[in-house]
Amino acid sequence: MITQEKGDGKEFISHAPGYWQETVQELWNDWKWQLKNRVTSLAQLEKHLQLSDEERSGVLLSGDKLALAVTPHFFNLVPNDNSEDPIRRQMIPRIEETWGSPYDMADPCGEDSHMPVPGLVHRYPDRVLFLVTDRCASYCRYCTRSRVVSGVGEQELHTNFEEAFRYLEAHTEVRDVLLSGGDALIFSDEKLDKLLSRLRSIPHIEFLRIGTRVPIFLPQRITPELCTMLAKYHPLWMRVRPYYIYQCDLINGSSHLRTSVAKGIEIIEGLRGHTTGYAVPQFVIDAPGGGGKVPINPGYVLYHDNEKIVIRNYEGKIFEYPETGNEQVQFAPQREYHDEYLYS
Repeated sequence: MITQEKGDGKEFISHAPGYWQETVQELWNDWKWQLKNRVTSLAQLEKHLQLSDEERSGVLLSGDKLALAVTPHFFNLVPNDNSEDPIRRQMIPRIEETWGSPYDMADPCGEDSHMPVPGLVHRYPDRVLFLVTDRCASYCRYCTRSRVVSGVGEQELHTNFEEAFRYLEAHTEVRDVLLSGGDALIFSDEKLDKLLSRLRSIPHIEFLRIGTRVPIFLPQRITPELCTMLAKYHPLWMRVRPYYIYQCDLINGSSHLRTSVAKGIEIIEGLRGHTTGYAVPQFVIDAPGGGGKVPINPGYVLYHDNEKIVIRNYEGKIFEYPETGNEQVQFAPQREYHDEYLYS
């Protein structure tokens, strides 16, 4: 562990190899070793953690909803004596996952109903979600696709790659393909190379994106060889910048992990004006049932008609800006603005 005696809280701390003190560095840095040695059982957890009753019961029941799997690298971030730790709650099953709420849904984003061919979700006009695998390096307990991910959910993912390629070739309006699943970066370099090459051969596809948490769960996977291979397919994106912050989807068994929308707005309110705009994500709700991403913002617009717009800034100060132009537009219902709207 690398530490400093007097730090400001921002110093780098490495927990490697942490609970795996006997592991030689060569193995620790091998991403395939990390996958083979994931924590996947109650016995492994109890070797390192003081489990609560809620966690122990949750682990025993995790085999029929979403599998338990945590890479050694990421497991070292889990404290052994605090069951309420946020990182620990992301990874360790709890009995609350078996609880239902009246709002829970198996497929909250409506992906199955927007799947013209198995494994390909076409919900927005110019982009598709390509579910290329049902496996991840580690499994988040709030996973939106827990119904199909990890191999123990209520559904199985049966992606038809050739049918998906034919669909993409025929639909020239598609210009953006997001690879997800599961996590495409657990594929071998060779398999991922073939997949990207096939997509790049379709002329109207401009952007390739890989939705991944491998850099967090399995940084050993980001090898020079992988980077060299990926560089052949630019423009290819793995967006590190936090451009979205999601309200938790209404996935079955996730009510204990969901916070209020008001808390999300409060978080954005606390960021706006206090850090660079590049670091302020857009707060969105993926509208239940397949409505897509809807931006949710604090109440910055207090009044708007064909003469002016009244706005407030991050400090709560109120400003007017003149409305110009002769466009015929539909304004929101007019209302008087008072101090209470500053916090609406």
